[in-house]
Amino acid sequence: MNHIHVTQTPNKMFEVQVAYYKDSHGDKQDAFNEPEIWQIIVPSSSAMNAITTAMHIVQISRAE
Repeated sequence: MNHIHVTQTPNKMFEVQVAYYKDSHGDKQDAFNEPEIWQIIVPSSSAMNAITTAMHIVQISRAE
């Protein structure tokens, strides 16, 4: 008989801030005169997972 026991790690609320500043390639004229700042509040079990989730959310939002 196979037995699998899955435990749930309690989530905490994390605040992640992402900022985009300056055009590093120089191909966008007048891009980022002011920094573009995102504040994401995300539930997660660890800080690394919160950062990964927040970056994913920002990338999708910017692509829209």
